[in-house]
Amino acid sequence: MCLMCKIEELLGGFYAQLREEYNVEVAEALYKQYIENDVRERLERNELNGFASKNCFPNHWCHSILLCVYCANRIEIYFQSFVNLGGYVNDLVNDENFKELVMVAFYIMDNVRPREIPV
Repeated sequence: MCLMCKIEELLGGFYAQLREEYNVEVAEALYKQYIENDVRERLERNELNGFASKNCFPNHWCHSILLCVYCANRIEIYFQSFVNLGGYVNDLVNDENFKELVMVAFYIMDNVRPREIPV
């Protein structure tokens, strides 16, 4: 069973703190690391309704977390894992690997434009 939760909901009060740590140059490099080249090219051509990142493995975890991004008419970003992440937020926000994934999410929010689909 896969669990998904919106980035804002999972991070809660940590969202603003992590946003303050955001560095666009670092985030851009991480974006290129976590998002496949083909996906980035298709996003630039405005051809995708959604995509997923590569897996992120927080330290000492055997399960991965990835970003699921819906970009049809608006950007919505979710964390996806086989683990209920809600009970691990305090540990995750201190994990460097997880923070990389959060930086990728912020970069997407700031730089990926949604695909306009007539309703």
